[in-house]
Amino acid sequence: MKSLKGQKIFAKQRGFTLVEMAIALVLIGTLTALAFPSLQRSVDRFRLWTAARELAGNIRYLQQEAVNGKSTTIHMTFDTVNHYYVIVENAAEKKKIFLPPGFTFGSVTFSDNTLRFTIDGAPSGGGGYAEIVSPRGDRYQVVVAGATGRVQIKPQTEGGG
Repeated sequence: MKSLKGQKIFAKQRGFTLVEMAIALVLIGTLTALAFPSLQRSVDRFRLWTAARELAGNIRYLQQEAVNGKSTTIHMTFDTVNHYYVIVENAAEKKKIFLPPGFTFGSVTFSDNTLRFTIDGAPSGGGGYAEIVSPRGDRYQVVVAGATGRVQIKPQTEGGG
């Protein structure tokens, strides 16, 4: 390298040593290991929220179909053992929705695990809820109000409410 006056300047070039690189990799690995459980919990909570929203949307669809005149031909059945629910129309399976892998129904309080709506949009067997549980134990209830048929999603705390 030459300076403006034509003299050579020897710049001291320096890189990272192997020890410095090893220390940096250990720090990055440690920080990643500490952050991963928190990230995984956030992903599980997002998947739980998504499953609850999908269920609520399907319940609202069922309700709308009943209001449109299909109250005697359409209903939703919950299979709490195999972790899915089905929209049934005219005794035929219209749509089957599985919960995400590892997720379960904590409890379903609809009569005979079946949800039907009347022509005015109210649940025919009274209100109830379906509770979805993540692999880490987080819970959301999708609640259908008995008198009005209003559908809500409610997170559940450790104490149940």
